[in-house]
Amino acid sequence: MVYYLPFEDGAGNSTLTNYGTVVGAATMDNDETTSVFSTDTPSSLNSTYSRDFPMGANTTDGPMLILPDSASRLNLNTLGDAMTISAWIKWDGEDGHTDARQGIVSKLNSSQNQAWGFSVQNDGQLQVDWTRAAGGGGNRYTTAAITTGAWTHVALRYSTDSDYGIRIYINGVDAGLSQSYTGSGALVASGETIRVGALTPDNIFPVNSLPQAELHHL
Repeated sequence: MVYYLPFEDGAGNSTLTNYGTVVGAATMDNDETTSVFSTDTPSSLNSTYSRDFPMGANTTDGPMLILPDSASRLNLNTLGDAMTISAWIKWDGEDGHTDARQGIVSKLNSSQNQAWGFSVQNDGQLQVDWTRAAGGGGNRYTTAAITTGAWTHVALRYSTDSDYGIRIYINGVDAGLSQSYTGSGALVASGETIRVGALTPDNIFPVNSLPQAELHHL
């Protein structure tokens, strides 16, 4: 596990420390509004704290967490690269911005033409976006959707070269895909850091609350 953010240290204290293999702690980047710790957590987790990512008053910007030493990690720019993302989220629904997505975990650049991003759409469907090194971008979204105001476990398994390389799960159940996937090939590498809670480095389109996030590089 490369990154694991439980938002607590096991002794009842809130923390942004990464308990995965990468040493360090996530850092906050606040824009328009501030991310704070909350004691609202899923009942199924033995967890004390979550992290809120509220939308700013401009209905575009919000806070995000930047994962430590992540600029060169999880680029998926080699054929055969794969990753798994797992997170608990509590989604408050559409925030009023013009883009239909709210970021969960992302490495997209500002132009959204490098690397990948994992998000929730205004209708509650989950979406993954990517840009291929060979040219062109792509995306898939789920046929199932999450509901507002409820803690939900979401997971993405992404591989660059497998017919079965995109699997998205909602509460452990395969959420289906909008269309079949036959492998993207290597992606365009991004020098951007990996962000939790926002889609782009401009702090755009935050999701609402997370008590736990995990990223694995397979």
